[in-house]
Amino acid sequence: IVIAPTGKDGNETEVRTIQSVSADGLELTLDTPLNHTHHGVTEVFEDGQFIEMRAEVGLLTHNVVVEGQLLQSTNGYERLGADQYGAHILIHRQGSHPTPIRIEHTEVRNMGQAFRLGRYAIHFHLSADMSGSYVRRCAIRHSFNRALTAHGVHNLLVEANVAYDIMGHTFFVEDGIETNNSYLRNLGVLTKGSSSLLNTDQIPATFWITNPQNTFIGNAAAASRAYGFWYDLDNFPSGASFTTSVCPNKMPFGTFRDNVAHTCNEFGLRIWETYQPYVDGCSAGERDNATLYGLTSYANGIHGLELSVVGHVRLVGFKVADCRDNGMEIQETMGEWGGPLIQDALIISHTSINSGEPMTGGIKTPNTPRLTVSNVTFVNFNLSSTSCLRACSHCKVFQGGFQVWFERVKFLGGSEARKTSFQWEHEVLYKDLDGTLSGLPEGGWVVPDSGLLPPSCNQSRAEFSVGSFPGAVCPPDVVLLRMAWNQAQPLTTLQGVDVNVTNEFGLSVVPWRHYRLTHLDGYMFVFPSGHQLSIVWRLPVQQEVDTFSYSAGVYGLQPNDSFLVTHQLQMLPDHVSLSGNREPTSHGGPPAVDDPHLSWHINNVTSTVTYLINARNVSQEPYFDLSYSYSYEACPVEGCPDPNDAGPLEDNYRLWSDPGSWLTGAVPKEGEDVIISSRWRMLLDTNPPPLGNVYVFGELLFEDQRDYQFTANLILVQGSNAQLLIGSEDQPFQHDAVITLNGRRNDALVALAPTMILGSKAIGVFGNVSIFGKPRDRTWTVLSASAHAGDNTVQLELGNPPPDWTPGDQIVIAPSGWDPTESEIRNITAYDSQTGTVTLSDPLDYDHLVQDFLDASDIAGSDGSQWWGDGGSIKPEVGLLTRSIVIQGGEDTTQPLEEHHYGCRILAGSYTSTSSNTYSGLLKMDSVEVRHCGQGGYFSPRDPRYSIAFRNGFDSSGGSFVRRCSVHHGYNTAIGVHTSNGVEVSDNVIWRTTDSSVKIGGSGNTVTGNLAMLTSTVQPNQPSDNHAVDFPATFDVDRGNVLRDN
Repeated sequence: IVIAPTGKDGNETEVRTIQSVSADGLELTLDTPLNHTHHGVTEVFEDGQFIEMRAEVGLLTHNVVVEGQLLQSTNGYERLGADQYGAHILIHRQGSHPTPIRIEHTEVRNMGQAFRLGRYAIHFHLSADMSGSYVRRCAIRHSFNRALTAHGVHNLLVEANVAYDIMGHTFFVEDGIETNNSYLRNLGVLTKGSSSLLNTDQIPATFWITNPQNTFIGNAAAASRAYGFWYDLDNFPSGASFTTSVCPNKMPFGTFRDNVAHTCNEFGLRIWETYQPYVDGCSAGERDNATLYGLTSYANGIHGLELSVVGHVRLVGFKVADCRDNGMEIQETMGEWGGPLIQDALIISHTSINSGEPMTGGIKTPNTPRLTVSNVTFVNFNLSSTSCLRACSHCKVFQGGFQVWFERVKFLGGSEARKTSFQWEHEVLYKDLDGTLSGLPEGGWVVPDSGLLPPSCNQSRAEFSVGSFPGAVCPPDVVLLRMAWNQAQPLTTLQGVDVNVTNEFGLSVVPWRHYRLTHLDGYMFVFPSGHQLSIVWRLPVQQEVDTFSYSAGVYGLQPNDSFLVTHQLQMLPDHVSLSGNREPTSHGGPPAVDDPHLSWHINNVTSTVTYLINARNVSQEPYFDLSYSYSYEACPVEGCPDPNDAGPLEDNYRLWSDPGSWLTGAVPKEGEDVIISSRWRMLLDTNPPPLGNVYVFGELLFEDQRDYQFTANLILVQGSNAQLLIGSEDQPFQHDAVITLNGRRNDALVALAPTMILGSKAIGVFGNVSIFGKPRDRTWTVLSASAHAGDNTVQLELGNPPPDWTPGDQIVIAPSGWDPTESEIRNITAYDSQTGTVTLSDPLDYDHLVQDFLDASDIAGSDGSQWWGDGGSIKPEVGLLTRSIVIQGGEDTTQPLEEHHYGCRILAGSYTSTSSNTYSGLLKMDSVEVRHCGQGGYFSPRDPRYSIAFRNGFDSSGGSFVRRCSVHHGYNTAIGVHTSNGVEVSDNVIWRTTDSSVKIGGSGNTVTGNLAMLTSTVQPNQPSDNHAVDFPATFDVDRGNVLRDN
C-alpha cells in the first residue's frame, strides 16, 4: 500500500506491506513502523462547519501484473532503472473502428519510457470514441513517463485507480480535443517533475486537463511536485488534434465535484492561463457559468488554488486550510457582476494538525472587478502574519483600485480582528453589500485610508489595518470610483512625475508607474464621486509646464455618478475637448456635478479649467480623452504678411531714430510693439528702450557704429523679405551687442501653428537671421599641464592657431575626475600668448590633472594618423565663453532665472499658417554668446524650448549653421535639430544644460569640433520608478548625421 502524507512535505509518502488485516477490514498491521505521522481527522468549528484531512491509502498490489524489466546493476554503480526505460501499453484505433479496452484490477509497474513522447504507462492514442472502455481499480506505479494518457479520446471511464511515483503529469488529457471522459475516485500520489517531456512536466500536475468538458468527481491528488489539478486551456487543441472549430478556453464546463488536493508543492487547483466559458464556445457570444463544487485543498506549498484569467467561473463549497500563502487567489475576473463567484466556502488559516504554520491569507482578490464573495467563513486568522483578505493578485506596487463585492461573510476563531491587509492607499475597493464585512448595518465600503475620503468614513479601523497601510470604513452613501490615465503631454517632461490629487477633504500623492493594470506609464487613484478633484503634476518650478492632453478611464460609473476635475494652467486654452457622445459646451460658470451635459469652464481669474464627467456622457465607458486647443497666431493686429506677396524691399534704409520712418510718426517707446513692414529696410542707429514684441517682416540691420543694448519680449522674423542682420560672414560685427529677451512662464502663449509653438522670451526665425560677432581664432583648447586646487594660473596648449584670448574673457575648465560638477568658470586677468599661461580671477577649487599613459607612437593609425595632442593622454578641456554679441534671457524679480529655469530661446524652422502661407527660416550664427537660455520643462521634440532649435521639416540646403558660439548657463538642450536637414553645428563651447547638450535628428547634419560639458538629467529628483529614469547623452545624434572631433 501507499500512504499519502498530510503535511507539506511530499517526501513523507510511505509504502508498506500489509502483514495482517483486522476482522472488520479497517485496521492493517504493517511490515515496518511508519516514519511520519499521517493524519485522519475531521476538524469541526464553532458554527458546525468542518473539514476532513485524512491521508489516503492506496492499494498497489494486484494479481495480474504488467511490468517493464529495469536495467540491472552490473558494476555496483548503476542504479536500478537508471535508463528510465520501462514498458508501455498503447491503445490505438484500427481504421474507423474504435478499439474497446477494459483493464481492471491490474498492477502496472516499472512503466513509461523517458525522453520519448507517446511512450506512457497506459496510452490511449487518437482512439476517438471509447464508449464502454475503462481503466478501473488498477495500480500504476513507478512510471518514467506519466501514468494514464487520454489522447484524442472521448467517453473513456477512468475509475478508482491508484497511481504512485509517476514522472510528469500523472493523469494526462493531452491535446485539448478530448471530451466527456470521466475520472472518478482516482488517487494520485507522488507526482514528480520530468525534464524529458514537455516544459509543463517540470512543474507537473497529478491531473492535467486541457479540455473543460470532462468529468472529475471524488479524485485525490497528493504530494505533487507542483499542482493537484491543472486546467491548462489553450485557444485551440494542439498537436495532431489541432482545429479552430474547438476552443478549450471558451467551451462550456463539464463537472468538477468533491475532489481533494493536498501536499502539493504549489497549488491544489490551477486554472491557467485563460478560461472564459461561453454557451456556444468559439463564437464567444453569451457567457456561460462554469461551476466547480466541493474541492478540499490543504497543506499545499503556496496556495489552495489559483485562477489566472477567468470569466464566469464559480467556486462553490470549497474548503481550504493550512497552505503557505493564500487559501484562494484569483488574478483576473472577466464578464459581468454576478458571474465570477466564490460561494459557501470555508477558509482556515491553521488547523490542529498544522498549528505552527498559519496560512497568511484567506482570499487574495483579483486585480480586476466583477468578483463576488458570498457566504464565506474565515477561521483562525488570528496570528500576526495573517489576514482574511489580501488585495490585487499578482500586482506590483501601486497597482489595483478595482471593486470586489462581499455579502454574508463570517469571521471565526479571532479572524474578526484581522479582516484586511492593505499595502497602499488606492489598492482596492471592497464593497460590502450587507454589512457583514464592514460592520455597518446597511453595508458600505472597506478601503485603504486616503486623504480623499470624506469625514463620514471611519478611518484607521484596527481590524482593517493589519497590513502596512491602514484601512477605513465608508457608509453606503459614499460612492467610490477608480480613475486612471496616461499619455499626458508633454510626455518628455511629465514622464515619471507624480501628481497631487486634492478634493475638499484632503490630498493624495499619486505616483507615476510604468506598470499599470489599465494605463501603462500612467496614474491611478480611487476617490469619492460627486466632488471636485484638482490634479496637479508635482513639477519643480524650473520645469512647470501645462499638460495639454491625456487619455483617461473612470471605472465603476453608475447612471447617477458624476464628478469635476480641475487643472491649474499657466496659459489658458480657447477650447476643451472631451471624448463623449456630445460636443462639450462652455458655461458662464463652473459646471455643477449634477449638470446633464459634458461641460467645461475656463476661469480667467484663477487660471483653471474645470470639466465634468458623468456616466451618461462617456461614450465608451470607462474611457475618455482630454485635450486643450489654442488659437495659433503670433502676428500683430495688422496680420502677418503673405510671403508670396511681399514685393521688393525699398532701395533706401529708414533710420530707427527718425520719427518719419514710422507709420505713427514717432519712434517706438518703452513697452511698445514694433512692426518692420515687409518692404522696409530699417537701420538700427540708436539704442531703443525695452520693447514689447518686435515683428520683423522686412529688413532690420544693426549699424556697425556703436555698441547696442536691444531688449524685447519677443522677436519674430517672418516672411520672404524678413531679415535680421548683425554683421555678415565677410564683415563680422565689430562692436558689442547684447540682445535681452524678457518674459515669464505664465505669459500668454505665442504659437504660430499647432506644430510650431514659439512661446515667449523667444526669437522666431521664419525668414533670414544672420548674426556674426568678432571671430576668435580658437574657441577651446586643453591644458598642457596639471592645475591644482588653489592655483590661480593654468597652462594652455597653444596649438595652431593659438588661442587669441584676452583679459576680461570668461573661460570654463573641464573636470578630470569622476565628478562632472567640478568644471570651473573663471575670468582671465592676464594671458601670455607665447607660453599659454593664463592668470585667473580666482584660485581653482579642484584639481584638473593632465595624465600621459601611452606614447603617441603606440596608437598611430596605419595611415600615420594620431590622436589630437600627445596621443595617449588625458587633458582637461578649456573653453572660451565670451563673445562680442550676446543673446541672453532677461532676469525677472518675480521668477528668478536660476529658480524658474525660464530663459530665452531661438527657434528656426518652417510652418504653414492657418491662412495656408508657408514660412521658412534660415539661421546663421557665428561667434555669438547665448546665455541663460532654454526653458525648463519643454523637452519634447514637439515643442523643444532649447537655447537654439531647428525643427519641423526645415531643410537648410541654404546653409544654416551655429559656429564658434558659446551656449552656457542653460536650462534645456543647448542646440537641437529635429526633422531638419543640412544644419552645421561646429566649434561651439557649451556648458551646463538640462538634458543633452546637443540633440540631432533629421539627416545630413554635421556636428564637429564642439566642446560640451556638465549635462544633467531632466529629472531634478530620482524618479521612484526606474522605468522613468532618463539618462541623457552629451551628444544625442541620430544615424544619418556626422559626429566628429567633439
